[in-house]
Amino acid sequence: MHQMSWSHHLTARLAALATMTWFALIAVSQTADEPVRHWQGFVETSFHNTMDLSFEFGIKYFPIKFVGVGVGIGIGGDIGELQSTTFEVGDMQVIADDGLGVTWFGTGLQLQSPILWRNGDGDVKLSLKADAGIRLPFPKNDKISYYVVPKAAGTWESGPMQFERNHGGASCFLYFKPAVALDINRCQIWLGYLWSNMDPYSGVRNVTIMGHPMTFPHKKTMHGLTFGLGIRF
Repeated sequence: MHQMSWSHHLTARLAALATMTWFALIAVSQTADEPVRHWQGFVETSFHNTMDLSFEFGIKYFPIKFVGVGVGIGIGGDIGELQSTTFEVGDMQVIADDGLGVTWFGTGLQLQSPILWRNGDGDVKLSLKADAGIRLPFPKNDKISYYVVPKAAGTWESGPMQFERNHGGASCFLYFKPAVALDINRCQIWLGYLWSNMDPYSGVRNVTIMGHPMTFPHKKTMHGLTFGLGIRF
């Protein structure tokens, strides 16, 4: 019984110590000589398991020092030559572009931890940050270009390029991006991890060309490594 009581007291003291340490970090990080800058412009690049590379540009607003909101425009896809799929329909051959390219509008909650470390001059600071929100792909339903040529042997000129639009594309995806951030004066750089349920092929996954459904990689959770640069103003 005494052992249980001692354990409970120790847990309570550790919790109180952790709480006081947290508020002390906040107090130290909000020194009077350090101006609070509410806005941050940023650019971020990510490497993913579901597509090669993406870029996002945007702006963040912090009404209070550790909590804010952000908006951005992103574009992603695969690096390299344009990919295509070829199949036959009757006595014709269809050549369709199935290269990956996706754009989105993103918005989310921005969280910034108190400063965990700073150098002697106070102009270099280390902290943690997190960005969680939604991505809205546009267009929701994209289109695939293709052209048709005879499949008989010989030299042929392709017919006019045609387009087939998707249907049933998803309109919203979730994402979460924790990161370690380094502030150098007004600049901030960060390295982090990306999780999302975003399907980069959602906008074209249900396209059917001349009765032939297009095939794409199976849906899977997106993981990635992110690197970002921001300027506070």
